[in-house]
Amino acid sequence: MSWTKLQLCAESLNQIGFGTYLYDATPDQLNSILWQLDAMMGNWNANGIMLGYPLYTNPSDSHIEQDSNLPVTAISAVYLSLAVQISPSFGKTVAPELSKNQRLAYSAMLAKLSVIPNKQFPNTLPSGIGNKHSNWGAVGNVYIIP
Repeated sequence: MSWTKLQLCAESLNQIGFGTYLYDATPDQLNSILWQLDAMMGNWNANGIMLGYPLYTNPSDSHIEQDSNLPVTAISAVYLSLAVQISPSFGKTVAPELSKNQRLAYSAMLAKLSVIPNKQFPNTLPSGIGNKHSNWGAVGNVYIIP
């Protein structure tokens, strides 16, 4: 089970120094943060960064207690990026260390996502209909798994 959307929103508030207590934020503020989180994840998804975050066309379909389905390697990049995004809404300036940590976490997440494992399949795996065995650049029986 991954972090919930509420946990991501709460940690982003904590990162901007709003407090560790959720009762400091009003329900309207939490909904606004949730919508910004959904929009940010939608933008990432559109840019090819698909992390499994549930996206909806209607903002009212998104629930703050819902599981985010994010991999562990993306959690810090998400809440730090959200903190940078919401800080002006709360009258906070982004601390240089927060900005640096956000860039590092985002870069680490992208590096982890870009690793494509190689898989060696057995020689008994059928090559497919019409496949001609030629040696134009083939190096054994190596396939790349997406």
